[in-house]
Amino acid sequence: MAVTTTSNVIIPEVLAAMISAEIPGQLALAGSDAVTVLDNLKGGPGNAIKIPRWGTIGDFTEVAEGNAMPVVNIAATAATATVKKFARGVEVTDEALLASYDDPLKEVARQFARYAARAADRELITAAEASTLLHTAPATITLNDIIDAIGKWNDASVNISGLVVHSKVYRDLIKLSEFKTLTQKADQVIEKGVVGMVYGVPIRVSDAITTVAGSPNTYRNLLLKKSALGLWYQRNMNVETERDTIKRTTVITADSIFATAMFQDNPLPVVKLVTQ
Repeated sequence: MAVTTTSNVIIPEVLAAMISAEIPGQLALAGSDAVTVLDNLKGGPGNAIKIPRWGTIGDFTEVAEGNAMPVVNIAATAATATVKKFARGVEVTDEALLASYDDPLKEVARQFARYAARAADRELITAAEASTLLHTAPATITLNDIIDAIGKWNDASVNISGLVVHSKVYRDLIKLSEFKTLTQKADQVIEKGVVGMVYGVPIRVSDAITTVAGSPNTYRNLLLKKSALGLWYQRNMNVETERDTIKRTTVITADSIFATAMFQDNPLPVVKLVTQ
């Protein structure tokens, strides 16, 4: 097992604030309004859980005076999601703790939180990509591609959370005349991660978006409705420490147990927008 020793930390000769490591990559979905977070998950890692979805009862129909109204039932279907556990551990010697200017354990805890969010983000992307709604652009992204992707929802094209694009696609988007950079106003709330708008659709950027290698590469950008996805936690970021008194080390571990799935299926709340 890898152990953090004095050779891995900085022993300062001058007092200067230690800079936290920059964890690469932006979150695509975790923390956005495309995701509803719940903590009522039952079942352990590896278990398949069922997520109920109500069907519809259909339109009201005209009933003539004295006639019986039609009576129908309402049925539920269920999506299946697998409960998964993601974990990481770090071991630090007492010498490293004493010699380092900053606290290695504090930095480990900070990184645990970020990487746990990234694990959830990857699983949310996988859940979103299960949607069968698809628009494929013939080349790089255009305004028409966004409009056609929204059109996959027909007259249910409301409550749109945003479009999550790869950074390469973002570079193409900002060249469009329709791209609007957001400026903060006193009465305006800008959701974290939103970098601009096209056709009223908030744009987020993340290279966690799936890239399909080719000539050229293609990118599975995601257009999502609000609360399109569910993130069910059984246990969110459980951190524990353990002392090894023989070796004089501290082991800090963390795990997160959750499941992800799309909330709806009529219509599906995600459109995959594939571009070059």
